[in-house]
Parts: sequence; structure tokens; C-alpha cells
Amino acid sequence: ETHWMLLRSGTHDTSLTFDADILADGKYYFRVMASDREANPPASAREAQLTSTPVTIDNTPPAITMGTVRYAAGAAHVEWDAADAGSALRRCEYSLDAGNWVPMEAVDGVIDSPREKFALDLTGLATGEHLLVVRVADSANNTATAKVILK
Repeated sequence: ETHWMLLRSGTHDTSLTFDADILADGKYYFRVMASDREANPPASAREAQLTSTPVTIDNTPPAITMGTVRYAAGAAHVEWDAADAGSALRRCEYSLDAGNWVPMEAVDGVIDSPREKFALDLTGLATGEHLLVVRVADSANNTATAKVILK
């Protein structure tokens, strides 16, 4: 964009909050203009402005791509990829059979990139179906889930 969009004017507030969903994902700059003209005569009134460093708006959750499941002797090996277009991934966890969330590490040992690979070995599985749900969050705390039925 080449023109500034006005979010608010004539306010005496010292902070401003707004619904970031009104902006598409991307990097934005914010400009604050302040004036003391209400409290001073026109000849001595002053104005100042400040433009922020880039602010990332990220409302889109990561994408999870489940890989194939390999089975061997009561164990399952599951792999998946997660990717986010707007920010780095920050957290991955899984739940087996609607149990508590268990934190995961990325294959490379740290979740710090926009794209990560994950692998999970589940051993000692009882015979029958099992529900595996994975949840991934990005830096803006947008989350995505995916599931796979283990047989």
C-alpha cells in the first residue's frame, strides 16, 4: 500500500487495541501521530510522529501433512510435516486415544523454523484401533490439528 489507513483519530488514550483479523497476513508498519494543540496556543503547539518497525500479522494456522504409518510388533511409527507461511513454528504435541497432550520435538531437535518434520514411535499399543491427534502452533499461537487412526 502507498497510503496510510487511519485506525483511530482524536483519541486521548495512551494505548490502542484492534482486531488484527481486519488485516491480511503480512508485515505492517504503524504510525503514531501525537499533538499537544488542545493544551497549547497555536503558535507553540507541537506535533510528532513515529513509525514502528515491521509488525507481522499472522492469522493463518500451520498446515499439517500426515505421512504414512509403519507398523511392527505392537508399535507404530508415524511421521508428519508442518509448515506455516507467516511465522516460525513454536510447538507440537500429540494426544493418543484422547489422552493428555504430550510435547514433541522436531526431527532436527528444535522447533524454530516455518517448516518442520516430526516423527513419533508408539510402542506397546494394545490390539485394536487407536486415535492419534497431533497439534502444531506457530509463533502467533495459531494452531492446527490432524488425526490418524492407527489399526
